[in-house]
Amino acid sequence: LALGSMLLQQFPSRPAPPLQILRVASPTVMVSERHNQAYKETIKLFEPISRDVAMPDFTADERVSYGAVMPAGDASVQPLQLVHQSAVPLFSAEECAAVVSESESVSVQMGGWTSQRHFNHPTTDIPMARLPCTRKWLNTALHDRIYPFLGSCFEDALPDKRALRVADAFVVKYNASGGQTFLSP
Repeated sequence: LALGSMLLQQFPSRPAPPLQILRVASPTVMVSERHNQAYKETIKLFEPISRDVAMPDFTADERVSYGAVMPAGDASVQPLQLVHQSAVPLFSAEECAAVVSESESVSVQMGGWTSQRHFNHPTTDIPMARLPCTRKWLNTALHDRIYPFLGSCFEDALPDKRALRVADAFVVKYNASGGQTFLSP
């Protein structure tokens, strides 16, 4: 405090210089997936389900819920379990083999798998738009298995499982021995 007082006496205050606005180059901003043309095309492939359509139920016995729990924050709000796993296979080995087979066949026709579709998390993949058999199968699986499963897992947070939509769909090819074992954050 004494040193500060001495400095003020030796260096009288001057008017502050005018405020200067510094222009700094803005950081690179990644484009949202919503601005990706492939995303805009894929979302058209999966029509919303009418509220009049009955959907099967996926029972609590067919899933395992564990892991992260959202904090309640309010005594009147029930915490939500956010991690779920099916207790039974959602897809058969034959269905998975058919998806892989069509994907490999289409990749040969295309001259290889794509790797430029996603800006934030690049993958080696085939867009669902290129896989007509898989797309037809997935449309049925969404109605019969996937949406009912998600609806049962998040029934307290999701008012109507028919409101779920596919935003983007593609088959990803991972090669663990080639080093691709995860998506970069």
